[in-house]
Amino acid sequence: MKPIILLIALLSFFGIQNPKAQEKSQTGMATWHVIRERLFNGENSYAYRWKENIRIQLKGANSSDSTIIVGLVKELNNLMEIIKVRIVKDNGNMILNLSPEPGTHYRTHTRGGWQNYTMTHLEIDLNTDSLTYIQKVNEIDYFVVRNLTKTFSPKEGETGYGGIFDSHDPVHARFTDIDKDLIRELYSKTFYRDFKKNFIQRYSYLYYLKLRFKNSLTQKSILFGILIALLTFFYIYYRGWFNQSSIIGYQFIKRGFIIVLAFSISDYFILQFVNNISPFSGIKTILLKLLLSVGTNSIIGFLAVAFMYLIEKRIIKNITHFNRNQVLIFFSTILSLFIATICLMIIPITFNRFIGSYKTVVVQMVLLSILIAFIRILFTYLNHRTQSFINQKDVEIARMKELKNQAELNALHSRINPHFLYNSLNSIAALAHTDPAKTENMAASLSELFRYSINKEDQTYVSVTEELDMVKKYLEVEKVRFGDRLDYEIDAAEKVIKNQVPKFLIQPLVENAIKHGVDKISGKGIIKIEIRQERKDMVIRIYDNGPGFPEEPVSGYGLQNLHDKLKILYGDDAILNWKNGENKHIQVTLKDQFQA
Repeated sequence: MKPIILLIALLSFFGIQNPKAQEKSQTGMATWHVIRERLFNGENSYAYRWKENIRIQLKGANSSDSTIIVGLVKELNNLMEIIKVRIVKDNGNMILNLSPEPGTHYRTHTRGGWQNYTMTHLEIDLNTDSLTYIQKVNEIDYFVVRNLTKTFSPKEGETGYGGIFDSHDPVHARFTDIDKDLIRELYSKTFYRDFKKNFIQRYSYLYYLKLRFKNSLTQKSILFGILIALLTFFYIYYRGWFNQSSIIGYQFIKRGFIIVLAFSISDYFILQFVNNISPFSGIKTILLKLLLSVGTNSIIGFLAVAFMYLIEKRIIKNITHFNRNQVLIFFSTILSLFIATICLMIIPITFNRFIGSYKTVVVQMVLLSILIAFIRILFTYLNHRTQSFINQKDVEIARMKELKNQAELNALHSRINPHFLYNSLNSIAALAHTDPAKTENMAASLSELFRYSINKEDQTYVSVTEELDMVKKYLEVEKVRFGDRLDYEIDAAEKVIKNQVPKFLIQPLVENAIKHGVDKISGKGIIKIEIRQERKDMVIRIYDNGPGFPEEPVSGYGLQNLHDKLKILYGDDAILNWKNGENKHIQVTLKDQFQA
């Protein structure tokens, strides 16, 4: 006994199995192969089987037929774990009619929901003298066993083992060990767990998923591909990559290549991923196919983007009509992809064999090019609409800003004019009783000043000449009041007199020099207006020989209105400052008013 045990151990150690064990192992492998090929077609996640006990009801059976069926039921009960089979007189869910209507050799009708059978009706004509006992056994075994599940045509390869699930000849089909093993596995409690374990060990997890959950796997793959495409859509849309103004060499080709790369990955998961899973496809194989597919499409895409740039660079910038622009984009996209595909197809056959036949590639690329052309048109249209909307809003904002500035300027003018009128009327009132002639001249000059103000009411800017004419009238009014105590001088360079300045820019400065300068001294007051070009800036200086400015004269000297006006019109490009001392003056600098 011990030598036999030792021999078995040695045979096991060297991988040598005894014949029965080896035969059982081979039978098991064949059984799972038949299960893979016959019980799953890629659409059903579960194999079809009875979920309740099978009640066989016989019709037209003689004693010999009953004996055959009793033997089959006994054998099936030894194989099936989750349900039992028994023979009943009535209320059966598997009806065996062994004496059908004349002319009916055999007929089967099965009812049941998804995965599960609930009723089957078999009509088998055994009352023929040509059938031997063995052939009758074969026929009964064939129809009963075949109706324990639902079979499909092979997908990956033929089974060819010659048993019931492989034959279409009921008379000569034998109930083989593989058939019995299949029934045993199918009706065991651990069928799906064993099925998964066996297929992952023998093939790959991806293939197991495809075999059992092909529809679900396809849907998830398509959704993943669509998600990649949508994320790419949103990314390129919000980055403005379809904006025509962004078509410049390197950026155009770089962006186009990134888009092609993203959509190649998306295309692979939508159209190819599940179909590329074969029995021995592992992660590495799938990644290799992904890289090959994406690489091929990327080469085509890179060439196509380069051709698009060459075509659109020379033509598209000369076309301003939007619809014509869209037509050009559509046809340049299709033409570029077609040329790129042709270029790739002339690469050696050793590469082309991986991407399919020429005909398939051409058809795929034509369809893909049309799709991409429509996508480009869609995005350029969306970008055009968005840009038009933004431009419209910018115009509205600019118009509102202009109206706001104009309202503020009008408010500032309304504050300047009453202040000037108040001072002038005081001067007229002071002279009315002492010198009627001067009063008349002053009133006439004041009238001309207001005529100027009214005529220029709708203008924000006037020429330096016009502004100085108004200042002269103002000074003539003040000279009537001061008499010999006031002298003035205007020195404006020839280069500056035609330039534009804000209306009522100089007059408030002169008025301030008289009020806070000349009027504060007992001797003669001197006002000098000087306008110069210094580099690209215009500089306006108002000199007077009155007392010096305090440290912050802006508010106290009534210059806040002028400061606000300059801020509105020029922002930081206008500067207001002052200087005390021998050349006491106040100065306004307007930047960049002249060309260099």
